[in-house]
Formats: sequence, C-alpha cells, structure tokens
Amino acid sequence: MEIVGSLAFASSVLLTCVGLGRQARLNYKLGRADIDHWLGFFLVISYVLWTWHGWNREDWYLLTSQIPGCLFGAIIVFQIFYYRRKKRNSEIATQSPPQNS
Repeated sequence: MEIVGSLAFASSVLLTCVGLGRQARLNYKLGRADIDHWLGFFLVISYVLWTWHGWNREDWYLLTSQIPGCLFGAIIVFQIFYYRRKKRNSEIATQSPPQNS
C-alpha cells in the first residue's frame, strides 16, 4: 500500500506543480490572467479543504500533496486580481478628461 500512496502522492504533486505552475508563469509572462476569478477562487477553496481533510485524518500523503495546490492556487488568484486592477487603472488613466466649453 505504501507504493500506491507514494505513486499517488508523486503524480498529484507533479500534476499540480506542472499545471498550476505553468499557468502562473504564463500569467506573469503575458502580464494578464485570462481566467475567471470564480474558477481561481474555487480552485483555492478545493485545495484548502482537501489539505484540511488530510490534516484531520492525519493522512500525510493527502496533506502534503495538496499544499502545492494551495500555494499555486493562491498565486493565480492574486494574479487575477492584480492584473484586473492594473488593467482597470490603465483604462482610467487613458481616458481623456471632459472638455470645458
């Protein structure tokens, strides 16, 4: 059973780090996050709940395999709001002031 747990742990961490890590790097490189903010929010909530569940059951495979998802998910949610605010501020700055007649 330890072999199955180790394989599940390795595949979960690898998938999370590669998938979410790649998305975070892509967002940074492009300077935008084209992901719905609700998706990012529920992504983080899901990872946090699974981490909490692993903690309560003292299942260290489950607990430690979810921590990278919490971290990368939080980074992606931060990027969503950061780039959205940056875009909104640049749109406001480029609007021309009202003309006085």
